[in-house]
Amino acid sequence: MRVSIAERRKAPRVPVDFPVIYRTIRGEDSAIEEGVNSSKAKDISIYGIGIRATRRLEEGDLLHVRFYLDDREINGFCSVVWVDMEQGESEYYAGLEFDYIGETDAIRVIQYMKKKLGM
Repeated sequence: MRVSIAERRKAPRVPVDFPVIYRTIRGEDSAIEEGVNSSKAKDISIYGIGIRATRRLEEGDLLHVRFYLDDREINGFCSVVWVDMEQGESEYYAGLEFDYIGETDAIRVIQYMKKKLGM
């Protein structure tokens, strides 16, 4: 049985559209893929971020991610929790869970979420 994306989420997400730079730290391609990759954020929550990537990611990959919220850089490490490709699409949609982001960055994500949710 396939679990829907909405059922996989621990917290509300807000739709977004900003660049995310990532590098695979551990995973199938980490020895080959030394450089950085770019993607687009699709949604974000206090627990993670959904991205659209042209390069296939694998569940369990560990990524170093970098993106900006309100002109402030956020750096962290994420695990790829799931990957999906909708029929007819050329990009992968991946759910990333924050494994580690600094305390200041975590506060920025929470503030951003509150602002977007009108809280």
